[in-house]
Formats: sequence, C-alpha cells, structure tokens
Amino acid sequence: MFTLAAATLLLTAGAGCTPPRSESPAPHSDTSEGALSAPARAAIPVWWSTSELGITRLSDIPTEMTKPFEGGITVSNQAKEKALAADCATARELQAQGYTAQYPRDIAVLSVWTAKCMALNALLTVKPALLSFLPQRPYGPNLMEILPAALAPAFSSSQLLAIERATLGGQPIRMVEVTVKFEGAVDEEIHISGEGWQETLMLLARGDFDGDSKLDWLLRADLSMQRGTHRSARLFLMSRSSPDSVIAIRRELKPGN
Repeated sequence: MFTLAAATLLLTAGAGCTPPRSESPAPHSDTSEGALSAPARAAIPVWWSTSELGITRLSDIPTEMTKPFEGGITVSNQAKEKALAADCATARELQAQGYTAQYPRDIAVLSVWTAKCMALNALLTVKPALLSFLPQRPYGPNLMEILPAALAPAFSSSQLLAIERATLGGQPIRMVEVTVKFEGAVDEEIHISGEGWQETLMLLARGDFDGDSKLDWLLRADLSMQRGTHRSARLFLMSRSSPDSVIAIRRELKPGN
C-alpha cells in the first residue's frame, strides 16, 4: 500500500543541513548496484531502488501499480468538481485532466506517489544500457559542475526563462543558481541547497529508457522551502552524452505525457 507517512517522510527528509541516511536498496537478481562510467563494453544491468519503488522483480510492477493509496487524496478541477486519487491509475488520469490537490501536504504526498507510479510504468519497457557517461557513487561536490539547470527551482517567470535558456544551452545548475551547494550524499540520495530552499535528488532507477543504448537515470527531485510549507516532487529522465558534458534532461515525466 502507498502510505501517507512514507510519502511525507520522503519529502521532509531533506529539511535539515545534515543529510539523513537512506535505506540501501535490497539486491535483486536482475539488477546491479553499480553504474559503469566511460563507455561500457558489456551490457549494464537495469537497476532500481527497491525501497522507493516497492518491487524486487520487474514482474512485480503490475501488482504494485494496482495497490491503493492509503486514504487516497481528494483532488479538484477548475470547475470545483472533486474526485479521489485512489491509486496509480486514477492519480495519473485525474491529474492529466487538470485535477490537482488543494492543500500543501496533499500536494506533496500526491507528487511523491505519482512519481513512483510513473517510474514503475517506465520500468515496464526499460532495457540494459550499453554505454554510460553518468557519474557513479560516491557522489561529491563536483556534481555541481554537471547537474542540469532544470533542477533549480523557479520562483518567478524570469527565473523560469533563465532556467529554460540554460537547459537548452547545456549549462549546469550553478549558472542559474549561484547559491547552490552540495550538502552531501548517502547511497543514491543526493542533497543540494540554495538560498531559501533544499532539494533531495533521489535516484529511482537506471537503465536504457529511451532506446539509444545509453544509460539513463530516473531521478526524483524533492524540493522544500526553508520557510513556509511548500514541498513538491518532480520526476526526470536524465542522461549524459559524453564525459565532458552536463547531464541532460531528456524529459520531465508528468501525468499524461
């Protein structure tokens, strides 16, 4: 079952300056903890976080996706019509139709649940990769040179425009957020922060998701503000074309796309 407590914990874990230790994913037979850097000569096994996605085998995905959300989340549209996001199918369908959660806690929890559902759906067609230029553990401050600008929060239309331009130009996050810094990393959980905000980057899965033979990341970015109640989660498909390039956003996964 998708639980409210688990989803809330995931979004609040990055609230302190000292990053919390996340549960290390349990091993499973058709995955690997390692991600190769440089061009790989052999296929790179698909990997996913068992603790975040709740599966130990890819064949578990259909069952996991039908599990109900604990209590569900009430959502409404512009016409003030209400509905219940009760599981993966209803959450994705309703949000694609323009329904949204109304309260900060519900917005945060639903965004984490939805990210999990979309990650599970993406894993249905994943293949082992043949090449990888993505970094591998242990992650360190040098990530600030290659993390994409799209991971920076936008608090105004001008900031959003700057992020979009930097993303198109292949620039790193530090070019649009000068205060960004690396806070730490534990396992596949990376903590960064800037002035007034903190973000936990949770690697959910690795594999070839777009059929180009290169290793991709499915990464959930959990944003929280140091003041106020805003918390949200976004899910990105990311890859890297060469050892010298910034990690690129292939697309942001949203309900309906």
